[in-house]
Order: sequence, then C-alpha cells, then structure tokens
Amino acid sequence: MIVKNENSAPAEKNLRVVFTDDLKKGFPVTVSENISGDVWAEGPSPLRVGEYIYVYFDKYTEKKYGAIRSRDGLVWEDVSEQITFPKGTRHGTAFRISSKEWNNIKELTNHEK
Repeated sequence: MIVKNENSAPAEKNLRVVFTDDLKKGFPVTVSENISGDVWAEGPSPLRVGEYIYVYFDKYTEKKYGAIRSRDGLVWEDVSEQITFPKGTRHGTAFRISSKEWNNIKELTNHEK
C-alpha cells in the first residue's frame, strides 16, 4: 500500500510504502522511508507495467506530475523525466487498457478536433 506522509514537524509531504502478507490482519504501523524524493507529493496511483510497479503522483507544489518505479517495492527509481502527462494532470488514476480500447480513444479524440 502506498501512503502519504503528513508529518508537520519536520514538515514532510511524501510517499511511503507498507506491506502485508494477510489483508485480513491489516497493515503494520511501520512504513518505509520516503520513496517519492525531495518533493511534496500526494495522490499516488500504482500500476504494474511489465516487471515494474510504477507509482504516478502529483508533485503539487511544483504543479506537475511525477513517477517512480520499482521491481520489488523496496528500491525506487525516479522516472519523472522519462514520461509525459497531459497538461493539467492532477490526482489521476492509472489503469491498463487494451490496444483496441486505446485505438478507440484516439479515434474519438481525433474526431473531436
């Protein structure tokens, strides 16, 4: 589970990860160190793509979107500069769609222009 750290002293607004082996037992109170870097982050949206877990999130004080990825949920890499988002993206949700669905979206968008 990806959670937002809301510490006020010192002021931090970053993302952390916590794991459980049994959802019925809940999650531990201890979470990881900051995984989102030196930005104020919120609105995480995780998505598995191939061998990676990507977490897209709002770098809200910078008014832009960012992304990190990990193979194991422990070691995270900032890939914000390797991807692009639609202008004005805020607190989105990432999800997988088929090629056919993507082509339909592109076709509908092209017709609206």
